Amino acid sequence: MAGFKKWGIVLILIVVFSASRSFEALARPKALAGPIPAFVERVVDGDTLVVRARIWLGQELKVMVRISGIDAPELRARCDKERQMAISARQFVKRLVGQRKVTLSHIRQGKYAGRVIAKVIDKQGSSLSMQLLNAKLARPYHRGRRKSWCTQTSVRSYKKAQIARTRVKTVAP
Repeated sequence: MAGFKKWGIVLILIVVFSASRSFEALARPKALAGPIPAFVERVVDGDTLVVRARIWLGQELKVMVRISGIDAPELRARCDKERQMAISARQFVKRLVGQRKVTLSHIRQGKYAGRVIAKVIDKQGSSLSMQLLNAKLARPYHRGRRKSWCTQTSVRSYKKAQIARTRVKTVAP
């Protein structure tokens, strides 16, 4: 009988713990619909911004925002072509929204700490991701593994050039 009571208590604890975890998950939404007004403080690259978002009366939050639905070339590129495209994409985004007000919507947690993924709308009401896609400075992206912007040949020649530059730097007085 004592064993039965012991297992009964364990079962009750498991049920209570599971229920509390379920309620906690319900209380914590997976996304915010928005709109959230924000001010672009810095353009990091073609698909990432640092914004100051107004989350409450007199309350602002500085956060990195990855523009949803697109993949732009990286500044830390694997080839010259990708690097040049990344610089063009960043300049394009700076011209559109740098140091300006934007609106964030469909906001969800990113896979990197402190970064969110959101739809970004400029002052004219245009989607930033659509503008980048139309300018051919980004491509559609919906999670998963991203494709390379470089060919194998361009990656090899870029690495050789980096090695050559490193050798020149170490030889020079």
